[in-house]
Amino acid sequence: MNKALAYAEEHYDFCYLETMKRMEKANKLYQSFGFQQLAEPLKGSEHSAMECWYLKKLKENN
Repeated sequence: MNKALAYAEEHYDFCYLETMKRMEKANKLYQSFGFQQLAEPLKGSEHSAMECWYLKKLKENN
């Protein structure tokens, strides 16, 4: 996760991911890395099997 986020910070302002509620350990991992759970998916990005959506701000100036 650290390596992926380090790369993302060089190229993106935000990191978005989708997962399932039943993947409890994954949800806890994302939250421990500062991802904030969203109430709904970002427009145009949802996948029908996913029901948890997370966003992490990577750059403070945005």
